[in-house]
Amino acid sequence: MAKIYQNQHFKIIEANWVEYVNCTDTFGLCDVCANNSSEDPIYYIAVLDQWYCKTCLDAWLSGAKKYKSDIEKEQLNFVKIKHKLEDLGAWNE
Repeated sequence: MAKIYQNQHFKIIEANWVEYVNCTDTFGLCDVCANNSSEDPIYYIAVLDQWYCKTCLDAWLSGAKKYKSDIEKEQLNFVKIKHKLEDLGAWNE
């Protein structure tokens, strides 16, 4: 079940490969490295509106900065994906 990935600065959703594919109607690749392991979780970064594998997420988080100008768009993206996952019955709250 998809859930919020806990971190200090950004809204990130952790999902499994099947949830990601069903939510996005895509093949299920990391938007950075194109990893498509169906065994590993994948992470939706709302501020970027992109899906990352754990390795790429960690690399991005190590240098990412939060900007006030991104907060509204981040929230809209987060809610959009959360609602899609809820409609699929894949949201764990």
